[in-house]
Amino acid sequence: VFASERKGLFAHPSVPRVFDWQAALADASASRADSGEYSSGVNGSERVPAAGIVDIGLDRRSVGVRRYWVLPSRDASPGCHPVSHYVDGYRALLESSVKLRLMSDVGYGLFLSGGIDSSMVAAIAARAGPFPTFSILSPSTAGSGDAHSAHEVANALALPNHQVLFDESSIAVSPDHWRRVLWACELHTLTAEQLFKFNLHAFARRRYPGLKVMLLGQGSDEFNGGYIAWVLNREGPWHAGDWSAMGERLGRERGEAAAANAGIGATWLDLFGGGALTDDFAMGAARRPDNDSVWDRYTAHFRRNLDYHLWHEDRTSASHAIENRVPFLDHRLLEFIARVPED
Repeated sequence: VFASERKGLFAHPSVPRVFDWQAALADASASRADSGEYSSGVNGSERVPAAGIVDIGLDRRSVGVRRYWVLPSRDASPGCHPVSHYVDGYRALLESSVKLRLMSDVGYGLFLSGGIDSSMVAAIAARAGPFPTFSILSPSTAGSGDAHSAHEVANALALPNHQVLFDESSIAVSPDHWRRVLWACELHTLTAEQLFKFNLHAFARRRYPGLKVMLLGQGSDEFNGGYIAWVLNREGPWHAGDWSAMGERLGRERGEAAAANAGIGATWLDLFGGGALTDDFAMGAARRPDNDSVWDRYTAHFRRNLDYHLWHEDRTSASHAIENRVPFLDHRLLEFIARVPED
């Protein structure tokens, strides 16, 4: 039995309706160093993995999964190009990706967070003409300056910007609000972000009934280093040595995750901090070689994060008959980044 959503599966009487608490708790506590994907959350059902195709052999009574796309490996000797080669190449591909996602017979808009990623998409898309942008105005986005930045970007590009207010006085959140979002997202790790996005899409459709496409900046952080400050646990300018420091921290976290997977439980993890256990030991115990570059470690670390984001972005938009499009995740862009020499 298969369907595009879990609730479609439940139409069949033989499909189990038992919540998989063990998998759900593992999702909630798992390190992002595990690049696997979130569980289905229901006993007896599985998710098709990203870039996966399920082959069902009726003659052989077999079921298998195969991948139709993977990130390419970096060439060991890619040749020497100036930095401008990669800057210009990325710019050209990003512009092509945004233009491709503007192909539509219906209205489109953009979620403008005020960050670099969605602002870049806005700047490229604005060349084709004006379109509405939508931003979350909450105590958090007001305090961080994101809402103000979104307003400034929209003004500079002559785009309408709708700042949708979310605070305790403007929206009385009840359990029914959460039930509607849970029904839409089918996600057991709901946060305020999903509630905001669900209502932001609802506002967009009410304000612009013909709007059917929403552009997002998702995917840039995961592949362009947007979480580097988080990994290094500090803000501020980039310093010499930060690249190797990030690699060391990501390697240590992967080692701890590998140790846990190998049966070295959480009670032993303090031994890593004290130096009694080494990362190499943990990787060996898990039979998991760690020959990846710093960039490979970074993207693997946050790939699970991306799976989570795309899952809820798809569902909060589809609930309001809106299709999300993510220019930063064009396969040509990801393949280009994957081949950039680490130095």
